Amino acid sequence: MTRFADELRGSEGERCYVLEPDGPRHIGTITAWDDDRKIATVQLDDRGCVQASFRSVELIGDAP
Repeated sequence: MTRFADELRGSEGERCYVLEPDGPRHIGTITAWDDDRKIATVQLDDRGCVQASFRSVELIGDAP
């Protein structure tokens, strides 16, 4: 999981996982980052667009 919000600054276009509490993770692409609110807008592969806190977003390149 992303530890610091600034890790997502400039991440538009990057592939990521969006994690749901006690649920599945979804794969998508970051389309926008709001630095003030620390929220990423992600276009998911399997369903629409969501906004997620930086704590729920993991860049795929950073995954173990």
